[in-house]
Amino acid sequence: MPELHNNLANILWGLGNQAAAEQHFREALRIQPGIAQWRLNLARVLAPRGEIPEARFQFEQAVRLKPDSAEARLDYGRLLADQNQLAAAIRELQTAVRFESDLWRAHFELAMALGRSGDTKAAREQLNHRRQRLGPEVRAQALEVLQKLGP
Repeated sequence: MPELHNNLANILWGLGNQAAAEQHFREALRIQPGIAQWRLNLARVLAPRGEIPEARFQFEQAVRLKPDSAEARLDYGRLLADQNQLAAAIRELQTAVRFESDLWRAHFELAMALGRSGDTKAAREQLNHRRQRLGPEVRAQALEVLQKLGP
């Protein structure tokens, strides 16, 4: 039964009905609270709507339930970076990269957080190290950031 709520939530989310998706994710979690992916999905619905404390709680729960989830750590790190909690963001993003070294988004977000924290050398190294594996659009963004970081 909770799987049905989760599946329906994913469909509704894909159709852009965030409010209904949230309700079904919450119902799935009410019935079966220990599923990290469902908490991650709920956090992903909440964060863009500005429900940051609740999104943060759901990200934290997802990481607690599945500590080796690079995906959860990536999204949690992005939220922390958006909230200017750069040291915590960098820790989460470094962990995401450690768990899944080919997750280019994690490398990119880590470079952004490092750059914003003032560690431009590490940011540049992160971007240069993974630049060839990035998709063309992200590679262009990476090059733009590298130019802004300077030599």
